[in-house]
Amino acid sequence: MNIYTKEMYSEVYGVLNILGNNYISKLPSSLYNMIKEEKLETYNPNYDVTISLYKQNLKRETLSMIALFHLNYWCNSDDEKNKLKELFKSNEEKHQLEIREKYNLDNIFKNTTKQ
Repeated sequence: MNIYTKEMYSEVYGVLNILGNNYISKLPSSLYNMIKEEKLETYNPNYDVTISLYKQNLKRETLSMIALFHLNYWCNSDDEKNKLKELFKSNEEKHQLEIREKYNLDNIFKNTTKQ
């Protein structure tokens, strides 16, 4: 396993430990143990609980894994799951729109100057 992935597991492990046993206990123990075993022992990120995780320079994969845990293990109702799925869908649509605008062939050449 590469260093990047091991660092991601370290970040997930750190977030889970901040969330505490109420959240950890809802995960399959095999999943939590795998994260614990695969994390990079020399990388122990520290988090400020007063600042959003999105502003703490976490890997995108770390945030994605935590979001999936929320969807699969921490949602308390189908309604909550559906709202979270809609949020994921909306975020993905925004992301795809940004990509289309950024790489739109019509716009690529508009910013060039004639020499």
